[in-house]
Amino acid sequence: MKRRSFLHATAAATAATVLPGTTRSAEGDTPCRVILVNAGGGWDISYALDPKPGLSTVDSPVGEIVDFDGLPIFAHETRPNVTSFFESFASRSCLLHGIGMRSISHITCGQKIYTGRSSANAPDAAAIVGHELGRELPLPYLVLGGVAFSGSLGVSTGRVGSINQINALLPPGDFFPDAPGFEHERYEATSSEEGLIQQFLDRRAEREAATRGATGYNARRVSDFRVSLLKSDAIRNQSGAFGEFAFAFTLQDQADFAVRALSEDLSWTIGLDSRLDWDTHGYNDIQGPLHEELFAGLSYLAERLESTPGSAGNTLLDETLVVVMSEMSRTPLLNASGGKDHWPTTSMLMFGGPARGGHVIGASNDLVESELIDIDSGELDPNGVLLEPRHILSGIVDASGADATDYSTTEPFRAPFI
Repeated sequence: MKRRSFLHATAAATAATVLPGTTRSAEGDTPCRVILVNAGGGWDISYALDPKPGLSTVDSPVGEIVDFDGLPIFAHETRPNVTSFFESFASRSCLLHGIGMRSISHITCGQKIYTGRSSANAPDAAAIVGHELGRELPLPYLVLGGVAFSGSLGVSTGRVGSINQINALLPPGDFFPDAPGFEHERYEATSSEEGLIQQFLDRRAEREAATRGATGYNARRVSDFRVSLLKSDAIRNQSGAFGEFAFAFTLQDQADFAVRALSEDLSWTIGLDSRLDWDTHGYNDIQGPLHEELFAGLSYLAERLESTPGSAGNTLLDETLVVVMSEMSRTPLLNASGGKDHWPTTSMLMFGGPARGGHVIGASNDLVESELIDIDSGELDPNGVLLEPRHILSGIVDASGADATDYSTTEPFRAPFI
């Protein structure tokens, strides 16, 4: 049996005693993985996702509304990557409009779009899903971008890329060198010594399991220890792929590693980042190139997921929900510097997995203000409610096959999902 298959089988077999409540399904539904993609700083939704051409109330770029399998997208020859993405994946994509942030603070809105709350102490959707459905994996929630909120679920989160928490832990001598003037020899075990160490750990665990760790709390802790050895072994085998310390992965780089981590059962959920600055106060025309770079990365990610086998004859795109989000949008009109400032209404793109392809949920009006919706159907309703990140977080967790009730009091928002 391959090492990763052995890890997966052994951890799954012990999950009932080590991790009571861990499940790979909810009410018989097939669980899905989750990838969050952050476009931090505040994108201008009029450039692609929520077109507003011909209005005196909105300064829009050049382009025209094109229908891609039911999705009205603002397209132009200067934004070919936007067109290419929706030509290929509109049928797998759902748009959410009129998301009300109730703030124009980067910090507050960034916390809310991820966690549904104005708190850095709450876990985001990927942290919850990774912990609930994949906590027996080596790195349930793998963060390749710079933004993630683990809350109380930090035990299930690992960071690489520019943060590179994992690389710092694997060979600490490479990242924490000796102080000047202090020298000592570092011990490196030979392969035979490694075998003896492993043998000692295995026998010690067996002895503890047969004595003090036979039942109850001690039994669970011994099982935790044995599974942790398997997880650490799997992570060490992947160490060469984590990038150099403080290396900033491009979105394409992140996509490559994300697909590998999912397909090899290293992780259940992934956090990615566009690595672009969308906060265009001084020159809003840069939003065009920013959209181009983002959608080039999204196309690459979608193509990689689509071409990678999943389970039971599916592809990873069938089994993975990708959520692309920005914590706010830009003001409808340009400011005196030719830029746009913060605006508390944003949009979200979901594709793959259970996303309702070719559907638009919610809307913003001609002033780019949120329209109210019926929270059950997702239809516009003047007597309805404001669509907020808390609804979406509960919906993502529910659609993945996990249970959000321990993390949110908000009913799951199911309209964007099949």
